[in-house]
Amino acid sequence: MLRHSDGEPESVDLRGELERRRDQEMQRHYARLAELDVIDEVAARENDAALSERVEAVRRKEERRYWAVMQRLKGEAWQKLARGAP
Repeated sequence: MLRHSDGEPESVDLRGELERRRDQEMQRHYARLAELDVIDEVAARENDAALSERVEAVRRKEERRYWAVMQRLKGEAWQKLARGAP
C-alpha cells in the first residue's frame, strides 16, 4: 500500500543511447532557434537590418549543423542495426 509521503516512483528511461542523444540534440537545436527568434524580434523592433541579416546567417549555419548531426546519428543507427545490436 502506498502512503502519501512515499511519492511517485522514479521513472525509468527506456530510450537507448542514440535516442537520448537525438532528443538532446533536438532540444539544443530548438533552444538555439528560439533564442535567434527573440534576437530577430528585437532587431525588427529596432529596425536593425544588419542584425537581422546576421541572425539569418546564424540560423542557416545552425540548420546545417543540426542536419549534419542528425545524419551522423542516423548513420550510427544504421550501423548498429547492420551489426544486429539492439
